[in-house]
Order: sequence, then C-alpha cells, then structure tokens
Amino acid sequence: MSPSKPKVPVTAGLASLVISAVAAVAFLILAPPIPQDENYHLFADQRSIFGIPNFWNVISNLPFSLVGVLGLRRFSDMTSRISGRRQ
Repeated sequence: MSPSKPKVPVTAGLASLVISAVAAVAFLILAPPIPQDENYHLFADQRSIFGIPNFWNVISNLPFSLVGVLGLRRFSDMTSRISGRRQ
C-alpha cells in the first residue's frame, strides 16, 4: 500500500496560478524601466551572413531551441499517457 498524498483541489491550484500571474503582470506594468547600457547590443560578431545580422550569435542559440523542442515533445507525450490512464 502506498502512502496517499494530500490532494489539492484543482480550483485552488488554478486560483494560485492566476493570482501569481496577475501579480507578476501588475509588477511589470508598475515597475520603472530598468536602465541599460547602450553598448549592451554591441555583439562580438557583427557580420551578416545569409541576410541574418549577428549570424553566429543567432545560430549559436539553435542547440538551445532544439533541446527545448525535444523537451516539449517529451512532456506532451507524458501528458497524453497520464490522461490516458485516468480514463
């Protein structure tokens, strides 16, 4: 026999999520702008290749995008298996 976990009603979890989201958006709207140095956007590689400015800076983010897509695929597969068990 496995120990039972306390169950939180779905509405309470959803309410917590909505309240947190509203508080975060309100903070972002009411907070003053964060000053940023103008040199922030002076990237090391400023070449344009295939019409893409800062080509190597942009392309270096593709592995992160790939890992994110693979993670989302795996997560969606897990949620479909979980929802299949409940029926």
